[in-house]
Amino acid sequence: MNYFLYFVSQVINFYLQLLQHRSQHQTNLPRIAVLSTFFYAKLTAPIGGGYSGVRRWTRQSKLFDQDIVLIPIHDRGMHWCLSVSK
Repeated sequence: MNYFLYFVSQVINFYLQLLQHRSQHQTNLPRIAVLSTFFYAKLTAPIGGGYSGVRRWTRQSKLFDQDIVLIPIHDRGMHWCLSVSK
């Protein structure tokens, strides 16, 4: 992995963690679960991917107890997008 991609993914992870932290401490906001920028890449990897590859990443999250789940996706190494599930 190149250092620029790693840096950008860490900035995105940090910002999403800030959103999650804010939602945990302000009861008037929706409850948010955030997954890592590496989650989707691991989930869709041809070798070592799929559910078995990310099962432990979601064990502590209690995704079904959240109002919104955010999954950042790095599309073909060129663009970032965000999957938002309610």
